[in-house]
Amino acid sequence: MKVNLVGTRPGIDKSIVSTHSLDHFAGKGGLAVERNTMVASMKNSLGTGLNVAAQGYFLSEDIKGDLKNEKLDSYKGADIGIDVAKNGIQMVGDDAIMAAGMGLAPETLGLSIVAGIGASFIFNMGTDAVAGASKHAIHSKAIKHVANSIK
Repeated sequence: MKVNLVGTRPGIDKSIVSTHSLDHFAGKGGLAVERNTMVASMKNSLGTGLNVAAQGYFLSEDIKGDLKNEKLDSYKGADIGIDVAKNGIQMVGDDAIMAAGMGLAPETLGLSIVAGIGASFIFNMGTDAVAGASKHAIHSKAIKHVANSIK
């Protein structure tokens, strides 16, 4: 077996510190490296793009409901702020959950994708519940009392 020593800086063959070449550790046939093409990069980012589009749609529907159901501008603003935060968290959480599921797919024969979809659904139910409780708390009598005393 022949070990190729390479310098730590390009163009210097006889350096003080030598490292092994990657060729030494590769099996017969060498390492295969594939650079992402534009199409492969677009395909890899498709999930995130769809997630952003879906959360944008859900946010617009939430805002429409808040504008239609609320009478006071302060409540409209608070409810919209809660919905913006909720949808932002859902987007980041869903993206992370599905990225983990996709990353584990080869080892789990695709079952991690199904588990990721389920985990994402449960995560979204939890964030919806927290947002609903937050909106309910804002509309409580205690908050109204504090708001009226600040006036």
